[in-house]
Amino acid sequence: MTTVEFTWGSLLTLAGSAGIIAALVNQGLGWLREWWAAADKRKANAGYMALRLAVLLEAYASACADAINGNESAEHRPEEQYPDWTAKLPELPEYPDDTDGWRSLPIKLAGRVLSFRNKVQESQGIINSGLEHSEDTLEEDYAEQAAQRGLEAWKLAVELRRAYGLEAVEVAWDYAAGLERHFEKARKEIQKRIVRAAKFHAQLEARHPSPPVTAEE
Repeated sequence: MTTVEFTWGSLLTLAGSAGIIAALVNQGLGWLREWWAAADKRKANAGYMALRLAVLLEAYASACADAINGNESAEHRPEEQYPDWTAKLPELPEYPDDTDGWRSLPIKLAGRVLSFRNKVQESQGIINSGLEHSEDTLEEDYAEQAAQRGLEAWKLAVELRRAYGLEAVEVAWDYAAGLERHFEKARKEIQKRIVRAAKFHAQLEARHPSPPVTAEE
C-alpha cells in the first residue's frame, strides 16, 4: 500500500491550485451570467423592434387597401374625363431609429424590411410611367401595385410576429383578404388589356403589312 506524505509545502501548493481553479470557475460563471444577460437583452430588443415594425407595416397594408377602395368609389365629375383617382401610393412611415434593435434582428429579415421601401418607390415609378401614356388604365395599374405592396407589407408583419412569438394582430376588417381580391381582379383586367392590344396590333399588321426587309447590296 502506497502512502502519501504531506508537507506544509505540498499543502500550500494544493491550496494555491485549488484557489486558482476556484477563481477560474467563478470567472467563467461570471462570464456566462453576463453572456446570458446580454442574450436576454438582445432577444428583448429584437422582440420589441419586431413588434414596432409589424405594427407599422400592418398600418401600411391597411392604407393600401383604403387607397384602392377610394379609387373604386372616386367621384366622377361631369366636366372631368376621369374619376378623381389618386395616383400616389400611401407614404411608408419612417422606420424606428434604433441601431441596437436593427442589429438584434436576423439579417435576412431585416434586409427584406429595409428593401421594402425601395419596392414601394419602384411601384410608384410603374404607376407614374403608365400615366405618361394614358390615364385610362390608372385604376387597374394602381390597384395592382398598391395591392402587391400592401400584401408584401402584411406578410412581412406576419413573419416578424411569428419569429418572436408575438400575438397575431386583431383587425376590425380583413384588409389582407381584400388586398388579395384587388390584386387578382387587377391582374385579370391587365391581362385582358394585353390580349386586346395584341389583337389590335395583329389586325393592323394584317391590314398594313410591313414592307419586307431586304439586305443592302
